[in-house]
Amino acid sequence: VAFGYFIQPVETRNGPQQFRISVNQVFPWFGIQGAKGDLAAQASKTKFEVFQDAKAKLYNEVRNSYYNLYFTKKAISILDENIEILEFKTKRELRPWIVPVLEVLNETFKNIYGFVPLSAKEMKDFARRYLPILDPAFIIAARIDVELVGFIISMPDISSGMLKARGRLFPFGFIHILRAVRKSTDLLMLLGGIKEEYRGRGIDAIMGSKILESAAKSRMKTLDSHLVLERNTSTRAEYERINAKIIKTFRIFQKAL
Repeated sequence: VAFGYFIQPVETRNGPQQFRISVNQVFPWFGIQGAKGDLAAQASKTKFEVFQDAKAKLYNEVRNSYYNLYFTKKAISILDENIEILEFKTKRELRPWIVPVLEVLNETFKNIYGFVPLSAKEMKDFARRYLPILDPAFIIAARIDVELVGFIISMPDISSGMLKARGRLFPFGFIHILRAVRKSTDLLMLLGGIKEEYRGRGIDAIMGSKILESAAKSRMKTLDSHLVLERNTSTRAEYERINAKIIKTFRIFQKAL
């Protein structure tokens, strides 16, 4: 609606005109109304995605703050309990600890489905076979006084080297494997455990933090948890606390014949 007033009358065929009133109604062209609706929906979706992103960032900040607080409190309690975290710089330092670590493995894995305890001979064979490719920086242990109570064994992903070596160490296969150890940016969490009576004291948080520090120094880009039972909620919680994601799920089906 528009209204106009003339200062001086305008002569028309119907006589002098002093003011004017008009009414206009615009009808959109075919498809324009729908396009505007689509544009509004897209703008709304964009704003929603921005909101979701901000929400996720806030969630991660709160969770990280909580984890740092949890870590600090547990670190203080560990110091009070005289718990020592063992880190290794050379394979020579690591060698005498491999069998004790595997003994703790037998104790902590005894109730896990499908686990078969290692014999003393198998432990020594394991140490002999894997020590050459293990990186001491990615192996952490914990002890109280003289008792070993927990450990984490991880290593760089060497699958690319194994493919090039075609599964053979000799005559030149070991060169590909050692090269893969140095160049890998993926860290595999192979084994880890804490004696039952020492769980819930934050030893896992401290050892996990040390592994992450070593991974960052070695410029690792991803960390693979290896296999974790779905009902193993305590181990899953440790990975979820650092924002890990499930990328593979394995199922075993059984049928009576």
